[in-house]
Amino acid sequence: MRRCSVLAVLLAIAVLFTCCKDSTGPATGTLRVTVSTTGTDLDSDGYTCSVDGSSRSVAVNETVTWNGVEVGDHAVELTGLAGNCVVSGENPRNVTVTLGETATVTFDVSCSALTGALQVITVTTGDTLDWDGYVLILNDTHSTHIEINDTLTFTDIPKGEYRIGLDDVAVNCAMGGDNPRSVLVTSGDTTEVSFDAVCAPAFFDYLVYAYSGGRSPPRIPHIELASVDGTNRFSLSRDYEPSSDSGLFPDFSPDGTRFAIASNHGGNYDIYVTNLAGQDLVRLTNDTAVDRSPDWSPDGSRIAFTSDRHGKNDIFIMDSDGTNLTRLTTDPARDWNPTWSPDGSRIAFVSDRDDNWEIYVMDADGSGALRLTDNPASDACPSWSPDGSQIVYESERSDNQDIYIMNADGSHVVRLTDGPYWDGSPSWSPDGARIAMNSYSFEGGGIGGGLYIIDSDGTNVVLIRSIGYGGTSTASWSPMSSIHR
Repeated sequence: MRRCSVLAVLLAIAVLFTCCKDSTGPATGTLRVTVSTTGTDLDSDGYTCSVDGSSRSVAVNETVTWNGVEVGDHAVELTGLAGNCVVSGENPRNVTVTLGETATVTFDVSCSALTGALQVITVTTGDTLDWDGYVLILNDTHSTHIEINDTLTFTDIPKGEYRIGLDDVAVNCAMGGDNPRSVLVTSGDTTEVSFDAVCAPAFFDYLVYAYSGGRSPPRIPHIELASVDGTNRFSLSRDYEPSSDSGLFPDFSPDGTRFAIASNHGGNYDIYVTNLAGQDLVRLTNDTAVDRSPDWSPDGSRIAFTSDRHGKNDIFIMDSDGTNLTRLTTDPARDWNPTWSPDGSRIAFVSDRDDNWEIYVMDADGSGALRLTDNPASDACPSWSPDGSQIVYESERSDNQDIYIMNADGSHVVRLTDGPYWDGSPSWSPDGARIAMNSYSFEGGGIGGGLYIIDSDGTNVVLIRSIGYGGTSTASWSPMSSIHR
């Protein structure tokens, strides 16, 4: 019995020892960390999450779990964030782990767009510079003013590709390279883009016309320029001068840097292009026929004109360098005096194909000819309004030649002038506010009158060029200083 008692005591001591040993082990719980990231340009390589110095990699949107974490307070920290990402709230932060429970902590991270800088440089050289600067357009939505020789720097631009260009560029100024163009802004860098413009000599707010003066024939025409306010007028070089009393028909190029003219300078009437001084003639046509009445297309790429090279007057077009000649009209009647619509899609002209001089319009390829006027009197010299909605012309329908306006479909005819003089050759200004015209009196055995400008409603008559004897051709307006592209 004694030996059994001793054994029982020993067993009890062993059990007690074992229980005491288990009760002295660490008390633990679980720690769960969640990372939630929103915004743009998220951190591509994730973050590092540390619990009391024990670190793990964690993705930008992930939950990681630590098991067997001793109960008590612990410091949890999220590190390795990109410069454009920030943690909301404290970091590091304290978390309490309790026995057998799961403690949770969430790090909310927001990332903003990575940014760089964009520097825009404008360099403008040449003559007749663009006096009012340019408009800088970004992605077709944001715009700002920039001078012709200027540097603008934009900071905090989100990285990425942008479309940037200059608008409101004077018609005589050409941008080198693409305009607009695409540029790539990278994070932390400055992207530089330069626009180089070269401006050609040009006249703004001027009229060009052929003037043939003198009391008796032959009255040899020459080109004159006159400011639209009538305060300045001068003649150009006469390298182009024909040897007879008709011709020239000068027409400003859309960029205001050249004239197209008709001249028999080379022996017969052909179409030429000359600089603003009336020099450096470039011959575009070379035919024994009479080519005249040149008219530039709005984009400057083509010239329409009249020629009798097939035995009677027809309308032709060619590229502005004289190539790709195309005959547009083939009607047995006579067609002449072409003028392009402002959008370049149509051409108005004069024809007697219905046994009377009337105004027609056709597509720029010569198709779809449509008669606009229908009157026993002569209607001629059409000129489009800048928006293409109306046409001004001369007509003898009121027992006198006067200026009329109609809609581009021939409707709603309005008489603008009603006087004793012979008014004709109207030409609409680029801003649509005014009309140039010739006005003559045939009393006294001669021609007296001049070149005038009137408002587009027929009021406010301004004399530009007084003519005692002789006459002027239809005036061509230069690009206005306020008209840009």
